[in-house]
Amino acid sequence: GRLAAYAPAPAAEAALRRAEVELVAQRERYRRSQDARRGERREFQLAHPDPFRPHDASAAYAITARTAVPTLFVRLFGGFEARIGDEPVDPRAFSRVKTKTLLAMLVLNRGREVARDRLAALMWPAATPESARKNFYSIWSKLNRALRVGAHCPYLIRSQNGCRLDPRLVTSDVAAFEALSRTLLFGAPESEGWEELYARVCDEYADDLMPGEEDNEIIASMRDRYRVQLIDGLIATSIRLAQRGEARGSVWFAREALRRDAAREDAYLALMEAQVAADQRASAIETYFACRRFLSDELGIDPSAKTVELYRSIIETEEPLA
Repeated sequence: GRLAAYAPAPAAEAALRRAEVELVAQRERYRRSQDARRGERREFQLAHPDPFRPHDASAAYAITARTAVPTLFVRLFGGFEARIGDEPVDPRAFSRVKTKTLLAMLVLNRGREVARDRLAALMWPAATPESARKNFYSIWSKLNRALRVGAHCPYLIRSQNGCRLDPRLVTSDVAAFEALSRTLLFGAPESEGWEELYARVCDEYADDLMPGEEDNEIIASMRDRYRVQLIDGLIATSIRLAQRGEARGSVWFAREALRRDAAREDAYLALMEAQVAADQRASAIETYFACRRFLSDELGIDPSAKTVELYRSIIETEEPLA
């Protein structure tokens, strides 16, 4: 069946959205209160220096408490880019590929701490633990220097056995991608909004996550996951738009899904349904034969019964006489 068959009633959907908005507001209020409390503690520590606290730590407190730290933005889709505020980070700071890889892995963990030894093992799988750890410290130091604001790097946080990014100071296109995917999969965009969604998909996420990174297991796994997630969203949006009478948009989203993965039979099916809704019966028949050729030539299988049934319904439909 179609995804729309499981969509909640309008009243229930509106109630869910109101609850979600209220939850987000509550989280924001809690975050602000926690930030205020941390700021008060830091100001107290500045006014009452602790002789046992290292000098660098006191300076770090001062940076956070007294100055506005610019946001670090990291782009991973279609390539790699890092900006501190409006200024790009010098590309020479990432001349070693592993420096990009380390920052990308931290970004993908969205502020969650990752064990240092696990990062080292993933980045240097063939090295001994001691050698991998030594390499990690070298790359960590290089990344720390690349992301400094003044004399300190406020974005990287390292504990005894792990490290992470400060989520309050770091944004990325990965976070924006997750939000876009949720809208495509579960949202109900107004008829005038689907063009913007389509433009974002084609412009901001035209390419995969770090397409040049081929050696890292985690990045390769996340690349595949995000590709599938986006195609699922494109197909879901195509189906919703077709049911709402937005045939043109439905065709565009289904065609984009198929362009990204010609092995997805559900993308062929969605495109056929969209083309039928748009009165493009000849194109729908061509899509069916393209699907059958691909499945037969590449996978050695036939189209599913559902796809064949839709094809037969198209060719058996008689147009009324004028």
